[in-house]
Amino acid sequence: MIMVKAFVSSKVGNIIIGTLIFLLMFICAKLVLWRHENRPNFARLRSDDSAAPPPILVFWHEHLFCFGIVLPAGCAALQSPHADGRILDIPTRLYGVSPVWGSSNRQALSSLRALAGETKRGKICVITPDGPRGPARTLSAGPVSLSQLTGASIIPVAWSTGRMWRARSWDRLRVPKPFTRGLIKWGEPIILPRTKDKQELEAQRLLVETRLSALTKKCDSDMGHSKT
Repeated sequence: MIMVKAFVSSKVGNIIIGTLIFLLMFICAKLVLWRHENRPNFARLRSDDSAAPPPILVFWHEHLFCFGIVLPAGCAALQSPHADGRILDIPTRLYGVSPVWGSSNRQALSSLRALAGETKRGKICVITPDGPRGPARTLSAGPVSLSQLTGASIIPVAWSTGRMWRARSWDRLRVPKPFTRGLIKWGEPIILPRTKDKQELEAQRLLVETRLSALTKKCDSDMGHSKT
């Protein structure tokens, strides 16, 4: 057991396991017939106002398995420095996403500054706001704080498939079954007024959490899942 843990935490282990995870993620996602809904809203946001900062994309941690294949080019993702996050370093980079090491819960300030720097360089920032440890579907303050810092809008995103496995992890990670239909829902952009009032910031956090949860439930419902 000690040798296994040492291998997993080693650089060679990270490369081998990360590459295998990437192949699994890529193959599983490619075997799904995907359909996008409301993605033109995202494309329009990027083209209508070139002076506006790139949007912040948010999705729950349970959707992590397939998002590499649907993310637009030029993204930067907040990634946990823990062992599980380090293993995902290879898949993240192979998908062309720049990892930003940190957490929206711990070391939040340094993580926000790093993400803000990526926004200034024109990259779309991606955050799983209930990661890396949960609780599931509870939004951290990270996306709202980044929006306040950069002026970027927030776009919630969710995916679901007709058939999928659910892991017995805290987030109940989704893994699509082969040769099924898939739906990717892009929510309406959420534009948050600048404020320093704590109550208003909490109201904004709840707003984004509610919108993302509602989008996830609607996506599942459209694919035939009445309960998630």
